[in-house]
Amino acid sequence: MGAQKMPFMEVIYLKNGSVIRGTIVEIVPNTSYKIQTSDGSAFVFEEKDIQKIAREFPVKTAKSNSLNKINTTMEAGYGAKSGMYGLNVINVNALLNYQLKEHVSIGGGIGMRCFDEAEITMIPIFVDGKISMPNKDISPYLGLAVGYSLNVSNGIENSGVLVNPQLGIQFNLNNGIKLNVGTAYQTQQMPFFVAENFWVKKVYRFSESFCFNVGITF
Repeated sequence: MGAQKMPFMEVIYLKNGSVIRGTIVEIVPNTSYKIQTSDGSAFVFEEKDIQKIAREFPVKTAKSNSLNKINTTMEAGYGAKSGMYGLNVINVNALLNYQLKEHVSIGGGIGMRCFDEAEITMIPIFVDGKISMPNKDISPYLGLAVGYSLNVSNGIENSGVLVNPQLGIQFNLNNGIKLNVGTAYQTQQMPFFVAENFWVKKVYRFSESFCFNVGITF
């Protein structure tokens, strides 16, 4: 009777401490390794980010194919006013994103919007989704953030909806740190006072701005 083959799996140990178990399906000599996990997800890692590769018995735990999928992003930027109700704005965001698949992440965040011309500061709370090409030296991405901003300057009742589509490039630095450079067309619902028939009334409109943002993901 022939000997049974032992159920080995391949394991990639990254320099940032992450461990990925699965089957290596593609090797680019001296450049990168592509590994597919048991749930069908595929990840590409640059050789310079890999500490070692081993063959081991499967780990019988729910986290046997775990990857450090939760990322933190801190970013800041400036928006130049656009449109009839546009206002210049300073943007600050803190986000947590979960990597669902190789190219898709979703998460949420909180930030600050300072509209100096209107002397208004708003605190947005939002969900954020991105489609990207991770684990490459230079990765373009598309994103969309949607949420609600609390007006902390002149009353919570003057709060409004935030919509923020994004387009950018992510640069992979050392030790799993990534530099994000992007643009966005931000629309923030907020109150405006307009004159109409000798009366001044409050209306809610979207202030639009073309934004440039820089951030760090780790």
